[in-house]
Amino acid sequence: MTTKYTREQINEVLMSFVDTSYEHWGFYSYAAGALQSQLTTLLADMPRHKQAEVLNVFKNLTEKYSKEKVAV
Repeated sequence: MTTKYTREQINEVLMSFVDTSYEHWGFYSYAAGALQSQLTTLLADMPRHKQAEVLNVFKNLTEKYSKEKVAV
């Protein structure tokens, strides 16, 4: 039986991708688009309660950052 990747291993691969994307294009748009596409696919395959958990995190962050932007 193979073991799952750890969060640290996953983060290392993703950060390498994001950093390389920034170095190549000079901005994070490509990395953000690619990650959004993959996350959408992964979320679609999750059970509904897990989808809700992940989406609520992003909704809360969006609300938080929107308020911080207004406050600046």
